[in-house]
Amino acid sequence: LLLALLESQDGGPELRSQALCAAGLLLSQSCEDSLTERWCRLLETHRTPETPETLRLACTHALQQAGMPLVSRTLRGVAPKPALSVRLINTAIHLLQDESQQIRTEAAKFASVLHSLWKGGTEGQGPCFQMQVNQGLLGLLELLLEEFWDSPGTLGALLSHLPDGDLKEALRGAQDADAECTSLYEQDDANVFEEPSVMSELLLPYLIQLADKTDKPSHLKNRLAVWAAENTAGILNNIHFCKQLFGRGDEAVALGHLGWQCGPCFHGHLAGLFARAGFLLHLLEASEDHQPLAPELHCPPQALWADLQETRRLLSQHGVLVSVGIDWVGTH
Repeated sequence: LLLALLESQDGGPELRSQALCAAGLLLSQSCEDSLTERWCRLLETHRTPETPETLRLACTHALQQAGMPLVSRTLRGVAPKPALSVRLINTAIHLLQDESQQIRTEAAKFASVLHSLWKGGTEGQGPCFQMQVNQGLLGLLELLLEEFWDSPGTLGALLSHLPDGDLKEALRGAQDADAECTSLYEQDDANVFEEPSVMSELLLPYLIQLADKTDKPSHLKNRLAVWAAENTAGILNNIHFCKQLFGRGDEAVALGHLGWQCGPCFHGHLAGLFARAGFLLHLLEASEDHQPLAPELHCPPQALWADLQETRRLLSQHGVLVSVGIDWVGTH
């Protein structure tokens, strides 16, 4: 009944937040997969920055009430639900980047207890050391990498925190927004605390460590190959677009995009592009003959490396610094 109320979105945010917490309390004593799946999907719906703050806060409480026992049982191998555990941990990672300090603090409590259990603590042993938000974020990323690296959702969960790397589409969207904008005031982002460029720089080493686990028997290599095949063309197209945009030597063109280049949106998209490109470069270099990942695209790692270096050089000439470092990614 509570889940149905939440799914129908009947009632105001306060009522739904209480229903979400109550559902979490009841589910903490239940192992029914269908109900847990619905509840997890509701958390993913309500964790977004556009959702009222009271509902996002309720997500953190529900994670502590029902998410903690579920992930803990999975870590102990008792009625394990690795796929759901990854989704719950990913929800906590989202909430650790929330603009509300209260929500970040509550999400850090979940991360702290979970990290303590992972390192050998026991449930119900009393209060554990409260991790800072940034440390909680790193702890959850490490947990995903060490315990859930072969889970089907882990690669997607990590990649979901990278900003979209489609610069061409972002520029088109910015131009359309400028043409349609009638407000005298700049519109705030839904979450002003989130830092896409920093998150991209943070995630690249974790993605590379995940890729390095393909020497173990698993399905991970196939997932990485699928990702590379689906994303190589888009990454290369955006790198070439960036080179064309900043390599024309046309001051009018550069000045025409100056406002966009100075905005955080552009830097976020650029960081997302370089993080994806660095990840792809590592996958190509780690492949024995560079063919299994994307044979139809013929993307030698040396060519990708040279393109990235040239793009970064052109960007720096226009005063744009790329925060995501790729110098250490491969041997090139």
